[in-house]
Amino acid sequence: MKKKTAALALVLSCLVSSAFAADYSHLVIMHTNDTHGYDQRADGVNGMATVAALRKDFEAQGKQVLLLDAGDAIQDNNLVNLSKGKTAIDFMNAAGYDAMALGNHEFDYGADVTQQRIKQAHFPVMSANIIVDATGKPFTPKTHAILKKGNLNIGVFGLTTPSTVTTSNPKSTRGLTFLAKDNMYTAAQKEVNALKDADCDLVIAIGHLGSAPDAAGDRSDDVLNHVQGIDIFIDGHDHVIKDRTVNDTLLAETGAHLANIGVIQQVDGKWKEDLYPYGRYNKEDPKVKAIVDKAQARITKKLASVVGTTAMTLDGTRAPGVRTEETNLGDFLADAFLWQVRQATVLQHVRVDGAIMNGGSIRASINKGKITENDL
Repeated sequence: MKKKTAALALVLSCLVSSAFAADYSHLVIMHTNDTHGYDQRADGVNGMATVAALRKDFEAQGKQVLLLDAGDAIQDNNLVNLSKGKTAIDFMNAAGYDAMALGNHEFDYGADVTQQRIKQAHFPVMSANIIVDATGKPFTPKTHAILKKGNLNIGVFGLTTPSTVTTSNPKSTRGLTFLAKDNMYTAAQKEVNALKDADCDLVIAIGHLGSAPDAAGDRSDDVLNHVQGIDIFIDGHDHVIKDRTVNDTLLAETGAHLANIGVIQQVDGKWKEDLYPYGRYNKEDPKVKAIVDKAQARITKKLASVVGTTAMTLDGTRAPGVRTEETNLGDFLADAFLWQVRQATVLQHVRVDGAIMNGGSIRASINKGKITENDL
């Protein structure tokens, strides 16, 4: 009799579990990272209006769409630089983002501006591993969020690369501690546990960490090798396309500059990435496009003045280029700094022998011909 009762209980338990198992068939997880202000559609760039249109098309198909970003949205292109990232958040608000992780470049205008951008966003901007030294509390108002999509409770939390303290101006991160390695793993596990305790059906880490070998210990892969319970890890920072599994967790990244839009869905019980490269989907949401185009028109008008010419293209490409070797643009900028400092009155009696230019601060090439303020 006891054996029959136990068997019946097991059957009932299985039936209940099956009846209440999370149904992911209508869930679409869209994601971006390292957009860097490349928000207007152009050759090779999907643009934010295309992100918005794709989200709406999925919703029109009856899908519940979760739209996430893994950081570095507010810096690089003049479209966002001149407003210190305000325009980037305006575009993301209009596109309907659900959550974002802080990237290192979110600190480029100083921590006060970072806080302004967090308050401006209509969605949670999170990081679980940035601590304010004076209070011992997290830098972001939220370290995680629970997002409702249909009948699903989806838990998301953010992580930011500890290298921010060396890749940003020291003034921008003064008074902040970026938890690294074991301390970051502990913070991440705490977030996962909190989301599991809140009965989340799915736990997603949005990490601006990357997988570069020189960041060993602080990479997305390292987190997945030390933290249990993450279902999907959406990465950024290293501008690399990723679609692989680490300890049964999907690790996904789109590259950079909105060349791709990430789309994750569950297929046969497993999470699958399906990238939308530029050209695969060409619609633009008219409302978001109008906002982006208006901002770009203001920038173009303001920076249209011609300030010089060049007889050749000045090479500012990333790699091979200014991150890996000598280029004519790197040489020109170093020479320009050397010339400028030699003009300084205070240094007239000091011999300055050379100048060094940080290749990572060169973000694009300058084409042959007239050079405008916008080019610079």
